[in-house]
Amino acid sequence: MAKTNMQAIALMTVSMLCFAITDGFIKLVSEEANAGQIMVLASIISSLIFIVLIFYNKDDFQFKIMLERPILIRTLGDVFGASCMVISLGLLPLGNASAILQFQPLVVTMGAALFLREKVGWRRWSAIIIGFIGVMIIIRPGLNGFNSASILVIFAVIGLATRDLATRVIRTNIANSSISLLDSLALIIAGFIISLFFDNSWLFPLEIYAHMALIGCFGGLGYFCITKAVRLGEISAIAPYRYSRLIFALILGFIFFGEIPDMAMMLGSAIIISAGIYTIYREKQ
Repeated sequence: MAKTNMQAIALMTVSMLCFAITDGFIKLVSEEANAGQIMVLASIISSLIFIVLIFYNKDDFQFKIMLERPILIRTLGDVFGASCMVISLGLLPLGNASAILQFQPLVVTMGAALFLREKVGWRRWSAIIIGFIGVMIIIRPGLNGFNSASILVIFAVIGLATRDLATRVIRTNIANSSISLLDSLALIIAGFIISLFFDNSWLFPLEIYAHMALIGCFGGLGYFCITKAVRLGEISAIAPYRYSRLIFALILGFIFFGEIPDMAMMLGSAIIISAGIYTIYREKQ
């Protein structure tokens, strides 16, 4: 089990780095393209990657697995969460969006108690409430630093937490690449629908198309790694490494966008991460 957990930890860390890089590229291209276009073009690339993996691994991919409840719920949650996240990245500093996203593991714990009947004691419920206070400090509702786009990240957290909860109960004989391909295909459809609400042209400079391709590549790799990590390792062992995404995002935000986190963001992040790590500790106990 220790060796399996180490593999899952490595996969989780790689996935968080991939997602942070993906977020950076999304923020970069959002000045030229709308959220729907980004989702469509990037997901086409990631879909091609998963198709190659399915053929390479000789996986038995069938569209009928989409009708299985856990996969259907997972896909809908991922589409909703990813859509909200892509839109918010064009409106928020990279570090702020990633900081609020760190509330996701606590929401997963809450969801596991409410929907998967896992036992969650008063200590972990207290940690969830404290983590939510950390989110409120970052968002600062009613104050000058408030940005309404932060609400989109909270919606993203709910969607992505739903994805992770559903992943726990998917049959183990369904290949990771098949699950990830279904996600990518669903994101193409959702992205096209979102793009209809904008007037932007689909003609971009070649540089933008290159960035879109990188979003698809890194995003696809991130999805594959996190799916495999959640199914391979113990949640209590791999969950703390989700927080590496914030570190990666802060570094990328500073280097490429000149973003410097303020005191409220740092304090809120510290509260969320502390509550999350305590929750993981209690789960292990």
